Amino acid sequence: DGVGDGDGGAGNGTPGTTKNMVVPRSMGGRAMFSSVMRGYVAGLLIAIGVNACTGTGQPALVYLVPCALGSLGYTASRRGEVERLMAFKDERSSFSEKL
Repeated sequence: DGVGDGDGGAGNGTPGTTKNMVVPRSMGGRAMFSSVMRGYVAGLLIAIGVNACTGTGQPALVYLVPCALGSLGYTASRRGEVERLMAFKDERSSFSEKL
């Protein structure tokens, strides 16, 4: 019926059904997304902790980016998908291609 099977279908095709949001299986589905979100939350908590300890503002991206990318890299290596991750190409056209 299209629900959860990764085809992006609109349920059983009855009027009024909502199209499901599907994470492409080509990038490991929810495992990669969940990994990045956990890394982001960890980086955010570290940034908040450092700010509380030092009392001075810190650029949050100094903590967010390494934690998010580190978590993604760790998950890809554990799943044996590092080469696949590095070979990923976004199928959407970029702004420069539209000019």
